Amino acid sequence: MKYEMTRDDLYAINQIAESLNSRNASDDDSSDYYIYWPLLELVKTALTESARDKSQVVQSDPIRREVLHDEDELGEAIRIVADRVNQYLRDLDLKVDLELYFDWIKKKLEWPAKTITGKGDLLRIEKEQLSVATGLVINLSHGIQADLTKIGMADSVEGLYLKPKTLSDRLNLDALRSRGDCEVVGNWYPYDVQGPNGLAFVVDDDHSIFVSTRGMDEITQAECQTVLIEIANMLFAT
Repeated sequence: MKYEMTRDDLYAINQIAESLNSRNASDDDSSDYYIYWPLLELVKTALTESARDKSQVVQSDPIRREVLHDEDELGEAIRIVADRVNQYLRDLDLKVDLELYFDWIKKKLEWPAKTITGKGDLLRIEKEQLSVATGLVINLSHGIQADLTKIGMADSVEGLYLKPKTLSDRLNLDALRSRGDCEVVGNWYPYDVQGPNGLAFVVDDDHSIFVSTRGMDEITQAECQTVLIEIANMLFAT
């Protein structure tokens, strides 16, 4: 699995190094919190990269789909992160056994990992296999623009796909959770958003939102699109 370091990754590793230095200087275990959580975020990132890479492989070789779904993506993600972090710490002459931290992360991410690499992969396959119509530019609140695409054929729209033109620093999930007719399910991408009237939206790591409209008439599709835009406005609000 390819895993390219980003600025956020380097920030997380620097935070781990600073926390280790602080703990070594004071023998205070309270800094462990600032080691566990950056490591957790690094492993989540590696898992998301794994799901993206896997979907690309499946597109070119569908026969490998079942084999890929049986792989231990969480174990591989932990190995990659452990190698990267340990190398970085060695360069700083910091010696620490991260095994206990990763044991905790493995237990915490065991079920979310199945969602990240399984459901996320199948979702991407479904989206990529459908024909795509030309998108419309939607002006959201806070000056954000997004492409709204109807997926499928002109007389049979299978789904709506909204993607912001620029990524915000974070998604405002708390605002969405406060909406009485929506429930956010999951601890990491892809999030399930159970909306009104049985609508199910999926929010991916590129902040795109997908909702299936299969079997809907034009009026119901229009109502679904309205809810999609409302959800986007809440999620992208800072």
